[in-house]
Amino acid sequence: MKNRITNLLPLACLSFPWATTANASLSSEAFVGHGFYDEGTVNVLDSAISEFGLNVASSASDPDYQFSGSANAYAAYQRLGTYASGTVGETYFPLEEETDRSDWFVTWGEASFSEVLSYGGEFTGYQSKYYLQFTGTLTGSDAFTFIELTHGDRSQTWSFFGEGTYNIPITSETFVHGSFEQTFSLRMFSSFQLYAGDYEDGSSISGTADFGNTLEVIGVDLRDDTGALRTDITITGDSGSNYDVVAIPEPSGSLLLALGSLALLARRR
Repeated sequence: MKNRITNLLPLACLSFPWATTANASLSSEAFVGHGFYDEGTVNVLDSAISEFGLNVASSASDPDYQFSGSANAYAAYQRLGTYASGTVGETYFPLEEETDRSDWFVTWGEASFSEVLSYGGEFTGYQSKYYLQFTGTLTGSDAFTFIELTHGDRSQTWSFFGEGTYNIPITSETFVHGSFEQTFSLRMFSSFQLYAGDYEDGSSISGTADFGNTLEVIGVDLRDDTGALRTDITITGDSGSNYDVVAIPEPSGSLLLALGSLALLARRR
């Protein structure tokens, strides 16, 4: 019997276990499988996971469904890469009595890191904004990428569905935290997920989310309680990595228009 992963609705909201060294952790996972959409279960065709964020890859095909897929992922502190691709050569939505025939085809690459950040200096009213760069492509159908940033006990998410090439800055909300140590984590999840019930039988569908190059932390806009940028302050993670303190530039009119277009695409999806 094939291994089965359960409760995958929605897949992007899963939290996979992180291996830790002190408080710092890395994780990467790649997966290919198919299963049953209404049950939220997927049969594993191939999967790989690293508790050290190593570059992992999965690839598999099932001729009974004309399905093939591949995925990979890697994680480093302040940098993540994910990729997921899938093709169903001829869709078929099972009849009611065909209870053992899959209707959901899934690939994913997921990467994450987490660590505790320490802040130098003697100020007590620090506030942080994170500045990220998101680079890659979405092509075809049923592919998307999901990003989750967590600072302390607050999280912010972004989802990307529209086809196109992405090379855009992402700015987080402001996190007010004083001078205390803060847990910071970043996760990226790229996936192809096709539900056969969305298509006429006999359709040929492919999709790819290619963000192997990459999601990167450019720096942190760190300010004191007067609003002054503190470039003299050191931000250090317990992995040993240092975070650059940068002033986040104001978005240009053309960038605001582009981000508005992406939001419309996501809303229509």
